[in-house]
Amino acid sequence: MSTGGSVASIVVGFIACYILLWCFVLWVVSRVSGWHRLAERFGAASGFSGEPISFVSARIGWANYSGMLIVGANEEGLYLAPIRIYRPFHETLFIPWAETEADVRGRARWPRVQLTFPTVPGKRILLYGRSAAHCMPHIQRSFGNED
Repeated sequence: MSTGGSVASIVVGFIACYILLWCFVLWVVSRVSGWHRLAERFGAASGFSGEPISFVSARIGWANYSGMLIVGANEEGLYLAPIRIYRPFHETLFIPWAETEADVRGRARWPRVQLTFPTVPGKRILLYGRSAAHCMPHIQRSFGNED
């Protein structure tokens, strides 16, 4: 085997190991954060009707999905999906407001909303920053919080 062939093999092996490690990390995060449990109940097979925004943040369980989510809201519920590179093991979610409890914290400029789900005990989503501001009109209409 030539030197060029062994260098190419090392590069290919490194890339393969990196991809496997990346997928393993995403799998672990989806399980430990609770995304996987939420997807079992709220996995979305169809598209979202509304205007989602990209590169926003939310905390799901212990995991801070900082700047890596696509978030949308409409009169029916909340849409969540990671941007493409973080999508493995993170099924797109659509969570109906009817199956959600909301605790609005903060005010107009810095809203924070903690969402919990009676049908998925122990799991929570904290929307903050642009994600909370984007969803707030629908949350206020759905939960009667017109603060």
